[in-house]
Amino acid sequence: MNDSPAKRNIKLVIAYNGAAYHGWQRQAKGIDTIQLRIEQVASRVMGHPVIIHGAGRTDAGVHAEGQVANFHTDNLAIPLRGMGRAYVELGLVDSARIAFEQAIALDSLYSPAYFNLALLLEDEGHREEALRNAQKALSLDSRNLDYSYS
Repeated sequence: MNDSPAKRNIKLVIAYNGAAYHGWQRQAKGIDTIQLRIEQVASRVMGHPVIIHGAGRTDAGVHAEGQVANFHTDNLAIPLRGMGRAYVELGLVDSARIAFEQAIALDSLYSPAYFNLALLLEDEGHREEALRNAQKALSLDSRNLDYSYS
């Protein structure tokens, strides 16, 4: 009998502009690399430390398209809201919007997704649509004063 928790092997297909980074591979503390950045974001999304394993590496300043990497997790569900926040951090606002909208489609009573979508829309200058989403979040969870919007 196997009593260990189920593990998922998550495959990532990555594209990046490496101009501002010191290559793919994690290096000494304080050196900014692609692997380090992805591990930081994935750790926040998954709710536990994540170690990324790349199928290849790039040197400092080199870009990539279609690079493959993976990580393992005991978390059997990747929250769409968490993915949306990760996309925002990476500057992928279209992907973030899709993740928040998918979270809402899966659970129309999930107030954090409405609120995160409102923040994204506000940042993009869509104030009226942002206000509608913030009001929806507040109506679903009136105790959360973070959802109040002025």
